[in-house]
Amino acid sequence: MKEIGRRGFLGAVIGAFVASTTRLRGVPAAEAAVPAQVSAPTLSAFFADAAAAARIGAAYLAVAPAEGDADFLFTELAPVGAVPADYWATVTIDQLHLDIREAVHADFEAGEIVDIGGWQLAKTEARLAALSTLL
Repeated sequence: MKEIGRRGFLGAVIGAFVASTTRLRGVPAAEAAVPAQVSAPTLSAFFADAAAAARIGAAYLAVAPAEGDADFLFTELAPVGAVPADYWATVTIDQLHLDIREAVHADFEAGEIVDIGGWQLAKTEARLAALSTLL
């Protein structure tokens, strides 16, 4: 795997730092499943450097292989109380940036941080990059 350079990392994460998300609780599994194509256009517009995001996503999945499922990540990245399929089908890029920014701040406050190639990322950022890798 190619090493993640500072410039590539910053290009990929700059968009992710601009947003928020928290875990979804209490939604039945049947409602939680989200087809991968629902948010592909929104996610492709989210990262300034898709190749760098893919490297970050792959690196995260290497340390968290249990999270290598798009439906799981769609559910984890949907805001609390939202039905993931509905959220991802209707979210705009502007709203996604807001939601991810809030989640990133919450992750850092809660200590939900992962080390990817020496960079400290909010778990939300890493998950979003991983999701973009899986689509």
